[in-house]
Amino acid sequence: MEIVDELKRAHGLYIDCPSCGAAMALRNALIFDASKKLPPSAAAVIQDRRARLEEELFTVQRERKVLAARAFRGAASGRVGKRLEMLAASLPGLPVSAQDCRSLGDPIDYLAFEGASRGSIDAVRFIEVKSTKAALSPVQREIRGAIERGKVTLNVADHLLCLDDANE
Repeated sequence: MEIVDELKRAHGLYIDCPSCGAAMALRNALIFDASKKLPPSAAAVIQDRRARLEEELFTVQRERKVLAARAFRGAASGRVGKRLEMLAASLPGLPVSAQDCRSLGDPIDYLAFEGASRGSIDAVRFIEVKSTKAALSPVQREIRGAIERGKVTLNVADHLLCLDDANE
C-alpha cells in the first residue's frame, strides 16, 4: 500500500480520466491495491459497470431477436411473393392476356407474345411482377436497359441438335 499512498500524496502527476479523457491529478483519482480488498468506492464503480454491461447485453439480445424475426418475416414474404408472381398471369391487372404469357421465372417473370392467342403477334413484352414496392434487381435493371437500347434480337439455332445425325 506504500506505493498507492505515495501516488496519492504526489503533486504534479496527471493521468487521463478513463471516463471522459480529460487530464486530472493522480491524487484525485480512485487508485487502490487490487491485491487487497477493494475499497467501497471501487466496488461500487465495478458493480455499476457490471450492471450497465448486463443492460447492454439484454438490449443486444433483444435486438437480435427482433432482427431474426424481421429476417424470417422478410424471407417468408419473399417466398410468398415469388409464389404470387407465378400466379400473376391468372390474376386481373396483367397488361396482356394470360394466354399470351410464358413464364420465365428468373430474372424476368414473363415473356408475353401479345396477340398469340388470336393468331397474330402484335408485340413481344418482358413482364416483371412485383408483389411489393420492391425495386428492380441490378440484373433486371440491366435487362431493361438492353431493351431500351434496342439490344434485343432473335437467334434461330438451326440444326443445333439433329437426332437423325446422332443415330448414324
